Amino acid sequence: YADNEKAGYLATKYLLRLKKRRIALFLNFWTSDIKDYQSFLRVPPRLRGAFTAYDRYDGYCRALYEAGISPDPSLIFFGGYSHEDGFRGAEALLSGNTEFDAVLTPNDQFATGLIHMLSRQHIRVPEQLSVICLNGGLLSNVVTPPLTYIEQDNYGLGVRAAAQLNELLRGRAGHDVKMDVSLVIRDSTAMAPGDAE
Repeated sequence: YADNEKAGYLATKYLLRLKKRRIALFLNFWTSDIKDYQSFLRVPPRLRGAFTAYDRYDGYCRALYEAGISPDPSLIFFGGYSHEDGFRGAEALLSGNTEFDAVLTPNDQFATGLIHMLSRQHIRVPEQLSVICLNGGLLSNVVTPPLTYIEQDNYGLGVRAAAQLNELLRGRAGHDVKMDVSLVIRDSTAMAPGDAE
């Protein structure tokens, strides 16, 4: 599995370097049981390893705490993974009373939907708002602006998963393999003109 804690940390730390302080985070699940911050926190720690969202959240919080910032529940949002979910996510961001200057999205499909909705509202990325996706792919390179994203070695993940399956088929125990991630900086993030040193 990818090091999602590092993904959340790297992305948040980079935004903090760009002087972003109100960083919204979208957390997403394959299950529909978790819809708000309170239900998110109620999941017992022993079950949290089943969801990448908790690792990403932990990395996000660690970077904020290092900067002397407490996580703000009003900046934590929940939803899906699709372009449509990103569109609805942007609507949720814009309809709330919470100020934000950056957004972390779960993947590039969600990010493209978010940017689509923001552009309809004449909000410019990255001039007014920075966006990073925590799992980039092909869309990261073709959307305008090209997305800053966390790169995972999907080919390597597949190779290691197949090797683990082979071990299990031979009656040997499997084990956790955490794959490294890296931040790829593109055009969806920037320091606001007034914040430049």
